[in-house]
Amino acid sequence: MGAHSQDIEDDKMNNLFSVNSETGIIETAAIIDRDELCTGLRTPSCVVSLDVVILPRFDVVTVDVEILDINDHAPSFSVNTTTRHVIESATPGAVFQLPVAVDQDGGDNGAVEYQLLPLMSPFRLVVSEGAAELTVVLVEPLDREIT
Repeated sequence: MGAHSQDIEDDKMNNLFSVNSETGIIETAAIIDRDELCTGLRTPSCVVSLDVVILPRFDVVTVDVEILDINDHAPSFSVNTTTRHVIESATPGAVFQLPVAVDQDGGDNGAVEYQLLPLMSPFRLVVSEGAAELTVVLVEPLDREIT
């Protein structure tokens, strides 16, 4: 069972869809951003319930429209640059915490992947399960004259 229109603020619902009175086709009347529309819902689905009146008898039919997510947001960090100073005599195994990126998309579309560049580096990137923590580990001794 998904979230219904009563779970979503009424003012957000007012102008999302329109019904063509000649064809009966339901069309979007505005740009719909699922991440904005369904923020805070406790279920992974986002369902908007519409009451459609059928004339001339004034029969009311409820139509549920499920809003699917697309990957429309890029992951972002809270800061553009993070600096960690490492002394040349640092011992391999030293760990340096980094900030994680956040993606406003939900589900698989909100997954964030990381890559450490350059590929040939004395460091290794470690991403915790669920990407809740991001660290860099020194895996080789540093030599300033070589690196």
